Amino acid sequence: MNDIHFSNLFFDIGIKANSVICCRVSPKQKSRVVQLVKSRKSWVTLSIGDGANDVPMIMEANIGIGISGKEGTQAVRSADYSISQFRYLNRLLSVHGRWGYRRVSFFICYYFYKNIVTVFTEIYFAIFNGYSGQIYFCDVLPLCYNAFWTSWPCIFSFSFERDVDSDTSMLCQKLYRIGQINYYFNVKVFWLWIISAISHGIMTFFFVESVTISLNKGIKICF
Repeated sequence: MNDIHFSNLFFDIGIKANSVICCRVSPKQKSRVVQLVKSRKSWVTLSIGDGANDVPMIMEANIGIGISGKEGTQAVRSADYSISQFRYLNRLLSVHGRWGYRRVSFFICYYFYKNIVTVFTEIYFAIFNGYSGQIYFCDVLPLCYNAFWTSWPCIFSFSFERDVDSDTSMLCQKLYRIGQINYYFNVKVFWLWIISAISHGIMTFFFVESVTISLNKGIKICF
């Protein structure tokens, strides 16, 4: 029997149990346990520790959480998130983690959306003017557009946007499953945003173009 056989046996036993306690293991062995779980399926692993011997395990996991306390700050400095007590883990995951997943999922799609709207407006204009090389927006407008619509939505949305309050997130654990099933970010949601961006680019160009043509006709009639 080789190491692969024992690794598979350990994983099969561990995945069927509610909890597994690994006693007297080295820091490298801690990280190998996390690596074993990650290599089997597309699991999202989380490691939490408070000392220097937990650093390899924290860095190996998808999400690393350090507890600041008497063991020093090495685990905190190596972690993605830091908490002062273990009891705050539930709130970190159920409240802030769920809010963070929803906000990040929205803004990934939003960033693609806002850029595609601008680019496709230029593409429609290039087709309309026979690929003459004339630009639709002056140079300063795209810079202002990206600066404004990249910074301000993040500030206000990350600060105030919440679908439910913290108490509801803590009590209703079914809301946490939204992230596990990729409800807010999946292939279908992504392409709906892309289709919306393309269609909105069409509407933006042709609306401005129709208004411009109407105004030009009005000016000619006046003269």
